[in-house]
Amino acid sequence: MTRLRELWIDGFGCLRARQQPFRFDPERITLFLDDNEAGKTTLQMAIVAALFGLETDKRVVKTVRPRGLHWQPLSGPPFGARLRLHDGHRLIEVRWDFTRPDGCRVVDLDTNRDLTAELCPNADGRLLGRQLLGLSADEFAKTCLVRQDDLARVGDPEGLNILVQRAAATKSGDTTVGQAVERLHALL
Repeated sequence: MTRLRELWIDGFGCLRARQQPFRFDPERITLFLDDNEAGKTTLQMAIVAALFGLETDKRVVKTVRPRGLHWQPLSGPPFGARLRLHDGHRLIEVRWDFTRPDGCRVVDLDTNRDLTAELCPNADGRLLGRQLLGLSADEFAKTCLVRQDDLARVGDPEGLNILVQRAAATKSGDTTVGQAVERLHALL
């Protein structure tokens, strides 16, 4: 199972965390709380971009992947991120320079071996998340990220049922809460 460990943001929207990374405890749920406009959504988009790259095709109307022009750093270059994760076998660092079409590099930190060709087929960094997680960007956002407006639904049982169903279904469709819970237990 792939587990996120640390995220350094070299520059992404209003965020820049080059010295101190955002840390993800593999044994806990990570929750970011702060005031409005503090960068919580920007942090979510940086995580998605670190796994799935940016959307650069202006013809694509609906996408979970962040649009490149929208998330350029407010304070100027660099525009990038570094994500450390463990894929179950090795500690990996994904290094993004979002200003370049081929700006993704993946390195095994134990051996310093370049894994880019292995994990980014055809030098396409947008496929990295699927290779590492077995999920599309849409599935990742649906199952791993909860937005602030979604949290309000947790307060009532029906809202919680909807979130559990959404998280358990890999494709849109009908799933009962019981089936969703069974699927989540099977995954664990």
